[in-house]
Amino acid sequence: MPGPVPPATGNPYPIIDDVMNSARARINDMVNDTAGDLLVDSAPYAQTYLTNAWSWLQRKCATAGVETFIREITLYGLPARYNNDPANQAWLTWLGSSDGFNQYTLPVLPQDMIFPLSVWRRQTGMMLPFNLMTQAADGLPRIIDCNIYDWRDDGMFFYAALYSQDFQMRYSAYRPPLDITQPTQNVPIMMCEDCLGARVAFEFANARGSAGAPGLKAWADEAFDTIRLGNTRRRERRSLRRIPYNRRNQGRGNNAFPYIGS
Repeated sequence: MPGPVPPATGNPYPIIDDVMNSARARINDMVNDTAGDLLVDSAPYAQTYLTNAWSWLQRKCATAGVETFIREITLYGLPARYNNDPANQAWLTWLGSSDGFNQYTLPVLPQDMIFPLSVWRRQTGMMLPFNLMTQAADGLPRIIDCNIYDWRDDGMFFYAALYSQDFQMRYSAYRPPLDITQPTQNVPIMMCEDCLGARVAFEFANARGSAGAPGLKAWADEAFDTIRLGNTRRRERRSLRRIPYNRRNQGRGNNAFPYIGS
């Protein structure tokens, strides 16, 4: 009988070298050497192009809700409400928090947060279920409602409760910058070398006023759709079943097995 499947010896992430090689191939900078003649890792501008492209990809992922960059955290001990005046809004930022009047150094927002996706609250120390909060569409109401928060000025504003609270937050997060001097460093998103490499190539071509820059930008945008698509299908609860191959589908070429939604 066959033995057990051996454990994985690596991970599915590409490395920085894969991304840069993809970029060099797109600008035809591999004629003499795969390391390039112009877009070489040691060039002063190469790190800036890679950083810009990585930031662009993370912003795209955050907007599309791609799960790779989603994290959760529980913040304990948000202070109780200072008074019952709705003019005093509590807040939570990267620098500290407030009860609507006094300021505190802790708790703070996660330092890698881009923006919150969902927020839940409960009374501190009670080990009760968390209750989902609602994000305000047009600012906080002018009456005290502790179940609503407003995300503005890169901070969370809300009415504190009469008791100390714990917040549980699901949020879009930034990942650390990529270091081009570490070519074997993982890029922590699967199958991104096509998209990210095209964006690095666009940064390079656009800085030189190349006529091909718009095409590279479009290439990067189109390649991003392959990253976004699986997430979109999951969020819309679509089926990933394939149309079975039968006589009705013969002669349809590449469309013989299209994905369908339920």
